[in-house]
Amino acid sequence: MNQKLLLEYIELDARFKELEAEKATLRAQILDELKKNKLDNFGSFTVAHKTSWKYSPAVAKLEEKVKLAKNTEQEKGTAKATESTYLLYKDATITSPTSVSR
Repeated sequence: MNQKLLLEYIELDARFKELEAEKATLRAQILDELKKNKLDNFGSFTVAHKTSWKYSPAVAKLEEKVKLAKNTEQEKGTAKATESTYLLYKDATITSPTSVSR
């Protein structure tokens, strides 16, 4: 395996996380500024609103029934699975990609 390629990915991922944290901080500051100035939008920036719902116990029971029905179909083979391939990377907890953790 190309170790240089793996190390480059690890370094890029670390930089990406730093940039995402910086972006989140700026996003919060911009939102505060927009709210403070009573603006819903400013150029490309818009204050968005999201509505969340909390349902009654009756609906929660229906959701549970649907979940059970899905599991039953999976077990019986009625439901059909599709599989995709992708790369999964988690922060390195070891010092080198060549090390083996057991």
